[in-house]
Amino acid sequence: MPQYKRLVIEGGTLLDGTGREPLKNAIIVVEGTRIKKVGVKSEGGEAKIVEAKEKFILPGLIDCHVHFTMSSGLIRGVNASLVQPLPITVLESAKRLESMLESGFTTIRDCGAVDHVDIALKQAVEMNLISGPRIISCGMALAVTGGHCITYLPEFDNMPLPHSIAREVDVQANYFP
Repeated sequence: MPQYKRLVIEGGTLLDGTGREPLKNAIIVVEGTRIKKVGVKSEGGEAKIVEAKEKFILPGLIDCHVHFTMSSGLIRGVNASLVQPLPITVLESAKRLESMLESGFTTIRDCGAVDHVDIALKQAVEMNLISGPRIISCGMALAVTGGHCITYLPEFDNMPLPHSIAREVDVQANYFP
């Protein structure tokens, strides 16, 4: 996808998320990654024009609970990301981020990721190495021993999976009075 210094979206109905009345025939000027003007035509310079007549324009969407490093993947079900080679999980996750951005999500909060892959991909997005939404990441989730997000392979005598999205953390019983 070519990069433009300026993007102009014109002709749509703008829903700005503030509760104000929709603005018909809106013009939005985006320079780089920032919205610079709303409702005013761009003056000069190279710009990609996006015709939005009879369409709606709204702010970027936010998803506050994702696990973008988890996939149905190559091997089996949702545990695929926990047993497949980590570089495959990284590549699948990067593609998933690009798809989320193209779907209108400009911010996501990851609530537990395979081997801290979310932190590395957050940095890659910030460095413009890959396309994706703004990422609020937690790294690996925390879980009690044997609890939520702690997965074992029963066919291998409860052997832990090679990768995990959580670390086991327990509090001693006498910690709280």
